[in-house]
Formats: sequence, C-alpha cells, structure tokens
Amino acid sequence: MPTCVNVRSDDEALVSKRREVAERVIAEFPAQLLVNANLLCFFDSADCQTLRSEFGKANRGVFAPVERETFCAPPWPHYVFEMVFVDDFPASLEWRQIFHQLIYLHGSTCVTNVGLTMTFAHELQHCIQYLRERKLWTTNTTVTRFFPREVLTLAGVKVFHIPIELEARMSSKRIAQKMWGVRAVDEYIQTRIKESSTEADLEDWQFVRDLDHSSSCELATDTIKLFKRLTPYKAQINRTLEELCSDSRFDNLDFGELPFASTFTSE
Repeated sequence: MPTCVNVRSDDEALVSKRREVAERVIAEFPAQLLVNANLLCFFDSADCQTLRSEFGKANRGVFAPVERETFCAPPWPHYVFEMVFVDDFPASLEWRQIFHQLIYLHGSTCVTNVGLTMTFAHELQHCIQYLRERKLWTTNTTVTRFFPREVLTLAGVKVFHIPIELEARMSSKRIAQKMWGVRAVDEYIQTRIKESSTEADLEDWQFVRDLDHSSSCELATDTIKLFKRLTPYKAQINRTLEELCSDSRFDNLDFGELPFASTFTSE
C-alpha cells in the first residue's frame, strides 16, 4: 500500500496545506522504499498526552512499526488505532491490519511549516532506517528506550549521540533548510530553545542548532563506537537485556542476533 497522509481537522484549507507540506517532505526520501511500506502518516489536531507520558513531555512525534504483538508499542489515540486496525466483522472476528508502519505528529507540532517539516522528516528518517537497516534500528532503539538511564548518564551519552537519532536530526535540519531556508529554520530552532520544557530538550535543540553540513553519520560504524563507549557498564546492560528477553512483548526479538550484542552477552 502507498504511503498514506491523514490530516485530522475540520478545516479543509488547513488539511490541504499540511498535506502539501507532508508530500514535499516525503519527496525528499527514497520512493522505492516507501511505496510498499504500508505507512500511515497521521497529523493530529490535538496533542496526545498518553504518548507524552510514554516518550516525555517534550515529545513532538513518533515513528513505530506496528505489529499485533509489537515491539515498543505506545498508547496510540483510539482514532489512530482504528485506522491501523479495522473491524472486519462479520468476515472475521479479528481486527484487520491495514498499516504496518506509523508516524504520528502531535497537533502542536504541526502549527508551523518548519516545525511540521523538521519533526516529520525526523520520523521519516527513522522509518527509512527501519526499512533499510532493521537490526541497526532495533539495536539503537533498544539503547534509547531500555538501557538504564544511569548507565547512559555515567557514559555521557545523550539521546542525540545515538546514531539513528543523530542521523534523523541531520536529515530533518537539512530538509527543512532546503524547503524553508536557513533563516527560517534558525529562527524556529531559537524559539524551541527559548521554550524548552526540560533540560534535555534544551540540550537537544542546542545540539541541532550547532549541526552543520560538515556533520556526518555512518550507522554501522557509529553504533560500534557507541557500544564500545558503553562497554564499562556491561554488567548493568546485561541485566537489562535478560529482563527484556523474559518480557513477552519481545518474543519476536532475538537479542543475540542484534549487531554488536555479543559485546555485552558473551562471558
């Protein structure tokens, strides 16, 4: 199924405007990967507080693969869930899955063209990572979502240091500058810095502000470097991996097959 853009609003002009911006962003990514991705891009009219509870109050958007027993399944709004899983009764007693990847943007994220563009490009880059380098995406996501916070703090690892997050930030800034100009993007970033709701969000936007065209990211190489940086905390990380392996939500994920997982799981 082709990528689907859904804008939730009763204002037809607003729907048309946001859809146009979204389609311009999509055009910046490899069409051959997205054409059969079964991807729903949902632009909400409101902010979803259950997602904010899951990902932090500064969260602006989310990408996630959607499975019936999904890895990292967040609490989607009911109207998004009902687009992904359709009631197929009486043909079937089960919900029929329409989409297998989902990008969600909060309503407040979509207020400005630059804000919509940067967050959507960021999440689309995560989708491309998942489609093209699934094990690397899973490895990095495991670090961001499940490695002990105290370990990352001790190692001096911020979210934006993690390779898939660095690449997404680079891509979002580049595409936004191409679409709206350097000055507009700089002004938007400065606004986000002034209005940051957490210290982590402030540091994040300062990091994005300082990214330039000389910045680079190579997912495989940089993931190896990240894991080497975390090696002194092998014992704590192994305990976390053991806990995840015993969690039924991760039955379909073999941590032993993840790139570089042997750095932590071997004796």
